[in-house]
Amino acid sequence: MIILKKGTHLEQTITPSLNSNALKIIAVTAMIVDHATFWLLSSDSALYVILRIFGRFAAPIMCYLIAEGYFHTSNKKKYCKRLFIFALISHYPYILYFDLTSFQATSVIWGLFTGFLALAISQSKTMPLGLKVIFILVCCLLSWTADWNYISVLWILSFGIFRKNFRLQILFLF
Repeated sequence: MIILKKGTHLEQTITPSLNSNALKIIAVTAMIVDHATFWLLSSDSALYVILRIFGRFAAPIMCYLIAEGYFHTSNKKKYCKRLFIFALISHYPYILYFDLTSFQATSVIWGLFTGFLALAISQSKTMPLGLKVIFILVCCLLSWTADWNYISVLWILSFGIFRKNFRLQILFLF
């Protein structure tokens, strides 16, 4: 940002901001720290607890970015399709790593996909309210086995529905 001062000189100031790229870096860092802490440290230590708390920032940031992405993408169908394909691809490594059966659990991406779907349903101009509620509940049920469960669906919904109201977004986060 450049500010013109009275007189003949220009003063340049740097305004710090958290754009989507910065948020993605924070979310990925938090996720890596969380997973590494889980694998490498004893759960009895204070450092373990502190680092796992930092890791908990990943989920709401990712849900926020999905909601914002919904409003900024030029092609919602392609965005949804990419999330679905990524959910399918990530499912098998997830269940193999944790030695689970196919329908026992699935990765975070499935919850992000169903959250995106729920947000798209909520934004429909033609669908009656009753149908919206039913389909959103179906999205919550479909995400039941996902890593963040139906919480990711509700977070994405609240970030999208209350997009211009930071206080309500934070209220529904907790």
